[in-house]
Amino acid sequence: MTHICLISDLPDVQRVLPQVFLVNQYTCSVAAAAAASLDNVQVWRQGTAWSTSITMVHLLELLSSRLQPFREQYQPILIMDCDPCHLSSAVVAAATANGIWLVPAPARLTWLLQPLDVCVLRQYKRELQKRYRRLVCDAVGGVVSDAEWLLGITRAAADFLYSRPWRHAFLRTGTTGTQESVSSALKSYGSPPVQGPTAEHLRLLFPRRRNIDLDSFFHPILATCRSRLA
Repeated sequence: MTHICLISDLPDVQRVLPQVFLVNQYTCSVAAAAAASLDNVQVWRQGTAWSTSITMVHLLELLSSRLQPFREQYQPILIMDCDPCHLSSAVVAAATANGIWLVPAPARLTWLLQPLDVCVLRQYKRELQKRYRRLVCDAVGGVVSDAEWLLGITRAAADFLYSRPWRHAFLRTGTTGTQESVSSALKSYGSPPVQGPTAEHLRLLFPRRRNIDLDSFFHPILATCRSRLA
């Protein structure tokens, strides 16, 4: 199973963000997936429990529809790690088509720069463990069925991710607020250059062997900046 977890620094936006669980269609029944799904928490049955480029394209389309009420006030920005399925040309094209800016968390630095890794996932995993132990205690003979387990996980995700404010995660990673708010670990690396990154700096965000078309990847951001300067 893979949980494509989404958080926002804005509580109103957080409440509408989808949480998507990917399960293998051969190990999860249609009935179990339907029973475990909520309005914002969805279980997607597919040929693999791993995320793929096709999965990410569908996610971007879903995310775009959920963010529609906020479009006039905010520009959606999606911070993702450098997994290959996040960087494909199909994903970049889908993000551009849906008006979502992509920002890569540099390879091997998600522990320092990605809000989920820095402030959320450790607490979330503890919550899942607690919920599972409770299911085991309540189950006859201590045996939890796959359907009960899946239902427990999606409910835990909804309760945990929608009930808490996550702005501090974005402040600590410098993705919102001021540089004074970032974590001490991040401050130790020094301040970013005032003049902004060069093309070579941007290439360093991605794994060495990934041939990324920087113009396509950052085109929506650059086009907006140019229009504002014109």
